[in-house]
Amino acid sequence: QFTGSLPTGLGSNSTDHIRRLRYLSLSHNRFSGTLPSSLLLHRMYYFDLSYNDFSGPLDADSFDGWYRMRHIYLDHNQFTGSVPESLVTAGEGNMRSIYLNNNKFTGEFPTPKEWAKDNSKLTTIKLQNNGLTGELSTRLCELFVFENGDMIELDADCNICSCKGLCNNCK
Repeated sequence: QFTGSLPTGLGSNSTDHIRRLRYLSLSHNRFSGTLPSSLLLHRMYYFDLSYNDFSGPLDADSFDGWYRMRHIYLDHNQFTGSVPESLVTAGEGNMRSIYLNNNKFTGEFPTPKEWAKDNSKLTTIKLQNNGLTGELSTRLCELFVFENGDMIELDADCNICSCKGLCNNCK
């Protein structure tokens, strides 16, 4: 297992070959510290930092310019603070999966005005086991139906799940 923190210059001009990276999976290690705000991984398609010991808040603009992003896995860490809007708007409407479960995120899950409609390819969002408050946008609930034979999955804590038929385990 790898340990330590991610280098702050990951993806900077000095590491141009890294900037072309499209797939990064560093899951199931012992990386720690905060996620550097200076990551310049704009061509990233798949980003997996799950099952590590990352902590602290994510900067508001951490995922600005990640236009090709489709899959992001930040689950099973110790991230705190609010979920940045730049994370949910990464991929320019082509996100497929967002895993944020088992962290310490707080506040409301951001759903910009046209976000749910624009992310019609989204198949999985996992938000449970955080400290999120407020109810999920009803626009988000509209995504989670069977479409073209694909099963859409939403996992959220009962206190924020407002999606009828998706909160069956909530009493």
